[in-house]
Amino acid sequence: MAQILYILPGYVPPESDPQRDQFFYLSDSHEGDVLLSVWGRGDLADTTLRVRNFRYHVTHSEKLWSRLRPLWDVLFMVSRALSLHRRNRFDVMVAYGTKPGFAALIIKWLTGIKFIAEMPGTPAVVHLYDQPRVTFRARFRNRLSRCLLWPVLRCADHVHLGYPGQLDGCAAARRLSSSVFHYCVPVSTMQPTDVDGRFLLFLGFPWYLKGVDVLIKAFHRIAKEFPEYRLKIVGHCPNREYFEKLRNGEDRIEFSKGIPYSAALELISSCSVLVLPSRTESMGRVLLEAMAFRKPIVASDVEGIPYYIKHEETGLLFESGNVGDLALQLKRVLSDGNLAASLAKKGYETVHERYSEVRFAEQFNTMIGEVLTPQRAATEGSTAVETESGRMQA
Repeated sequence: MAQILYILPGYVPPESDPQRDQFFYLSDSHEGDVLLSVWGRGDLADTTLRVRNFRYHVTHSEKLWSRLRPLWDVLFMVSRALSLHRRNRFDVMVAYGTKPGFAALIIKWLTGIKFIAEMPGTPAVVHLYDQPRVTFRARFRNRLSRCLLWPVLRCADHVHLGYPGQLDGCAAARRLSSSVFHYCVPVSTMQPTDVDGRFLLFLGFPWYLKGVDVLIKAFHRIAKEFPEYRLKIVGHCPNREYFEKLRNGEDRIEFSKGIPYSAALELISSCSVLVLPSRTESMGRVLLEAMAFRKPIVASDVEGIPYYIKHEETGLLFESGNVGDLALQLKRVLSDGNLAASLAKKGYETVHERYSEVRFAEQFNTMIGEVLTPQRAATEGSTAVETESGRMQA
């Protein structure tokens, strides 16, 4: 049983239902500690929550001035990790994203713990799709983010990717061994129903990066043909002015702020179609959730999405940014009940066969084993270990 230190960026608090927490499933083979910043759960002290073999350690840095939060978070992660490591030495640490990756870089330099970097997005385009116009500031932030990622990847022993090619063009990743598999979605806890609330659903943020403007324009094109359907757009958006203008007074387009995970799942379970029109996307957990609720999916054909959604098999794909193509695919799924049912059925079967929380835990365990036993991998000539949903490369 490996001792694992897991570093997450926050600010979403841990799940209140342990069976929706990835560490519930990792506890069958591992134990350890989880570090993250949280908001919205004032009942959580610094170390109160335990999910089977894993203990959460949290800090509420959202109370600080926003410019101080990254520094505070990194200091918290490093200091708490060193304290825990002195008490019970870790075999490996996993860090999700750049900020936790920087903390892991420092921790590895001080302790020598093996380090797995998890990639939440696509570094080549980060920050370039945050708003309609690509500004100098966006280009600068994109370049800076890629520069900051370089030492993290240089320090890492292994990288966990959401789809093949996620780090293409990143020179620091060329020497790294990698595993490609989905992130944990507790699909067995999601029971399909026959409820159809007659609405299209988008869940996520930031809205422009996720293609909400494209979705609104496409809905306008089909609205008269499907008067019984509404469009629900749910997620954090600090400035809705641009999207309000696109809505143009259409009362069947509803905007809602971010909601708790349980409420989001209720919406998915009652929607007619789940739409993910992202301009960039490494995986899209909401896709697996919709498949688990046996809902048809329409999504953009960008980056990691086609790795999980097969066109006309488990969903319908459209050319990213193409309003006409999205409108066409929405028309197809709304006007053809047999097509919608077939996509939903195949998606449901696929998510349980290939992308369940059990499959996640199996592939995670394989990755940990490879990182902790490089000599065995070398003796076996280790170029690749195949799984149904990903490939591990040395």
